[in-house]
Amino acid sequence: MLPQFTKALLGFILLFSALALQAQKTEFETIGIVPESKRDFNKVLNFFEFEESYVVLNSPKTNAKELFFVDKKSGAVLMESELEDYFMTRVGMGIIKNQFVIIGLEPEEDEFYSHVVYYCFNPKGELLKKGVLLKEMANKGQLREKAQAYFDPKGNFLVLKSKKESEPETIYTAAFDAELSLLNETNETFQSVKQVDKSLRAANQELVFDEEGNFFFLAEDRSGIRLAQRIDGYTSLKIRMNFDALGIGEGLGLVHLNKLNEDSLLISALVMKEGEPEREYSYVGIGKLKFFNLLGYYNSLYSIYDQELISEKIIYFSEEEKKAWPLTHAATEKYRVSFSQSFDQRILPLENGNFLSITEHRNLILDSFIRDFLIITLHEPNGDIIWTKNIAKYQGTPSEINYQNYYFFTSFSSVIVDQQLKLIYSQRNDTTRGNIINKPQISVMTKGDMKKAQHKIISIDLKTGETLTEELANYEENYPRFLRGEFSEDLFPAGPYILMRDFELDRDVVVKLKSN
Repeated sequence: MLPQFTKALLGFILLFSALALQAQKTEFETIGIVPESKRDFNKVLNFFEFEESYVVLNSPKTNAKELFFVDKKSGAVLMESELEDYFMTRVGMGIIKNQFVIIGLEPEEDEFYSHVVYYCFNPKGELLKKGVLLKEMANKGQLREKAQAYFDPKGNFLVLKSKKESEPETIYTAAFDAELSLLNETNETFQSVKQVDKSLRAANQELVFDEEGNFFFLAEDRSGIRLAQRIDGYTSLKIRMNFDALGIGEGLGLVHLNKLNEDSLLISALVMKEGEPEREYSYVGIGKLKFFNLLGYYNSLYSIYDQELISEKIIYFSEEEKKAWPLTHAATEKYRVSFSQSFDQRILPLENGNFLSITEHRNLILDSFIRDFLIITLHEPNGDIIWTKNIAKYQGTPSEINYQNYYFFTSFSSVIVDQQLKLIYSQRNDTTRGNIINKPQISVMTKGDMKKAQHKIISIDLKTGETLTEELANYEENYPRFLRGEFSEDLFPAGPYILMRDFELDRDVVVKLKSN
């Protein structure tokens, strides 16, 4: 038996620790202010950081894309131009040897894209050089259709890939060094995947680079990994995913390829099965929508150096786990009908070799596109589950085309800092219909609604999955900033950058979370 004094002391320590956790406030550091656009409803597509400046590619409501170089200390715009001043179609952009490089397709007089061109700028936005990266030849006709450039994170070289829709389909790949000189190039053909598999196997397109400058990428039919040597060209397909382990009608969706650590690659996917919607519905401009049931996780580990499979595992959700998921918005309102059900997933590798998966449930009803809830899972390297928890968001976007820009306020940011996962999102605070935190209620964000909204930050312990703090702030309170969701969702799912709206400045700002 512990003495009463010891018990009291332990109780005080626990109470003090709990209060200290609740008292913690997440602080933001403004990295840059997005320059004023010529039009409303900006959408930051890319953000790049030099030591003394940063680069912002800003897309207004129209198709024009504005490029800014901004001084970090003064905030002065060093250079401003429109991307159309250089070429018609952007293929990629990144930093190589302290230079900002834009790759694009340049049209010729016959209006076909014929040349892959480059523009190199110094950190002040001054044009250093421009030239032709590749001139189109007979075997490079696919460059006109789907070309994309990938930059080595260390800034040593880039890879250009393009796919030509044909039978059989053709992939062109070329690698260039830091001087933009061609290292190698190759064409590869393969048979098209069935359409049903394409709908399931949508995937991230990023390449993964190793320390030697070689790169790995998903096979075009999403069936495994391919390795491209920086000098010697392609090797054969090294590893295939085991589709035989799936049940009848099941498929892998949202296949992701990530570098888990210096030694291994991680292939992650959701196990899904196409189901039947509650009612048939065709969405204008999209066609017939899909309805998928989420069944579990697929994870496999692949050795970079040995080039062989380390582990492969499929984990199905139990019925108890499915029952613990928050109700969808359609399920909470009897008059709502779900026409389409889909999922999105982020994979966040951790420093200790584990990884997080964050799965978002998406649901289309007649008048709104809903982001219902999150399933957060911590995995061991082989895919085994350490802990899992669910977070209800119930954010919504009106499905009318006139409201498409409000989508920017209905996503979430996921940032890892101080051994915590921070989930950040905006939600409507409508007191007339009940508190959205406790009741499943749609949260439609419009520009005018933001002052009525709440900014929510949930801090989760990475080791245990325990919720440490839940912070709420209104526009009138401490945080004049609210999340612009798509920027974080598409470009920096694990941080560190987040795009927010600062209402005091009435401008978009790029921020980072401060570490304690």
